[in-house]
Amino acid sequence: MADLTDRKHFEAWLRTQPLEVCAAMAARAVLRIFPMLISLYVVPDGRPHIPFIGHDIVLPVIRAMASPLVTAKFPAKGTELRAAARAAAIAARPAAAAHTVAFAAARAAGAATYKSSALFAADAFTVATAAFAAAVAADAAYADYAADADAAFVDAGGDATALVQRPLWEAPTLGPLIDDWSKLKQHLLTAPDGWDVWTRWYDAVLAGNPTPGGEELDIYRVTLDSEDDWKKGPAHVNALIKAKEEEIAGPGDEDDAPLDLLQYPASFNFDFLNGQIVARPVTGGAAALPEADDMRLELIAKLEAAAQRLKRTQCVPRYPETMFRAAKLLELHSAAELPAGKLLMIFRSIEADAVAITSPEGRSEIAADAIAFVEDVLRSFEDFKAQLPNIIKLE
Repeated sequence: MADLTDRKHFEAWLRTQPLEVCAAMAARAVLRIFPMLISLYVVPDGRPHIPFIGHDIVLPVIRAMASPLVTAKFPAKGTELRAAARAAAIAARPAAAAHTVAFAAARAAGAATYKSSALFAADAFTVATAAFAAAVAADAAYADYAADADAAFVDAGGDATALVQRPLWEAPTLGPLIDDWSKLKQHLLTAPDGWDVWTRWYDAVLAGNPTPGGEELDIYRVTLDSEDDWKKGPAHVNALIKAKEEEIAGPGDEDDAPLDLLQYPASFNFDFLNGQIVARPVTGGAAALPEADDMRLELIAKLEAAAQRLKRTQCVPRYPETMFRAAKLLELHSAAELPAGKLLMIFRSIEADAVAITSPEGRSEIAADAIAFVEDVLRSFEDFKAQLPNIIKLE
């Protein structure tokens, strides 16, 4: 069994593992601390950094994290993916001096470039550095626990392909980095560069779910059409990935699959039964889910941020005022004590405002990042009220 608290022991253990396992361990170690890049956008006293500097570092880091992960996931594509990992490692080197995560990502991508286990064994220090840098830079109590779980999975007979499809964290060790991811994702999604192709990917990797677009898009994310594409910046790269995702999905897939209805969490689930859409109330509620109060606090922050952003636009004054009213109501009551009727009425107002804001006319007058704030609030509000039994009863 690997002892990750002993660097030499861990390195010796890595020497006994197939190349793909070493690449997977390194990639997962760096993926866990990826949310620490929030420090590129906000300094400890809360003042923002310059966003484009963060974006210029985030892209090579994501590329360097994804390359060894994909190499481990699809070993049959070894030659093509090792070349992609080598290019990713080189591209991440300039960023490596700017942030610990970038350094670890560059080393992880470099570890995936070896052609055989024997060659890798001669330099297992590379991947050991990536893994230990991740543990130290984040919080060893969390990162070491998760890495130990990875090693135990491998020792029990798990291979690299199965390992990279497991959740990054073993509950209850989510720790503060999950909060950092929520903040980092918000910064990325409010930028105009189309980062949703990566935030959805990371959400899937984080949870151990299938990544969007499957194998074809996984490989395209780290190769693109040519190396020159990577040099054209996040907006260009992300647009290419988005186009490839839509190409893979094909036209009308969602319309052609009514049995797999897509929805955001809400007070009702919807099924397709005997040719009809049937609504089923969601069971449970705040009494059964103590997380509801955590969601309430996060929703307050989102409402206030969205309202402040809307105030700086030329929108109807009612829009931010309604969000401020909702935030105030949530501040005054715990999740279990919220007046259901009043909360539901305010939500309906926000819902109606969102329709106007996201209409073609609204989109022509309100900045895209402000609209993203509104859409995030609407979905988060749906998530929250789905946990409240009194709201479910009213609806």
